[in-house]
Amino acid sequence: MGAGEAGTGNGKLAAAHTDRDALLAFKAAVSDPAVGNLTHFETLNLTANGISGSTPASLVPLRRLSYLSLCDSAFAGEVPGALRNCTCLSAAYLNSNRLTAGVPDWLDALQSLTALRLGQNMLSGRIPPPLANLTKIQMLELDQNLLEGGEPRRTLLMIRS
Repeated sequence: MGAGEAGTGNGKLAAAHTDRDALLAFKAAVSDPAVGNLTHFETLNLTANGISGSTPASLVPLRRLSYLSLCDSAFAGEVPGALRNCTCLSAAYLNSNRLTAGVPDWLDALQSLTALRLGQNMLSGRIPPPLANLTKIQMLELDQNLLEGGEPRRTLLMIRS
């Protein structure tokens, strides 16, 4: 057994346990309403983090946020309604989670949005017509959901080139 491996028999196992504990502590921290006081965030990337449960409401009232990535995780519930306040948001990656309900019709309030990835969730219902009001959108991904009208083989729409 090498230094730093005492009691585990495997330094990688000890590191993984430490990483897991750190991730659980981070999850508790981002669930704290005080996180919403961090108003100067412009980029928030929590991709493939292993955090599960509902999307923390405290993450989304960040008015200066321009890039949000919560993809490849286990977030569940609806697309967070507080995102509508993130009017500087240009990219939102919420794909590959467990989001349910429908595609929100208020997304057209995000007029700076150029990329929206909601694929590989459990969203249902119809694609709301107000999405057509997103004049800067370049990428809209809705594939592998439960949307009405049949699911295309791949719904990666390049609306503008």
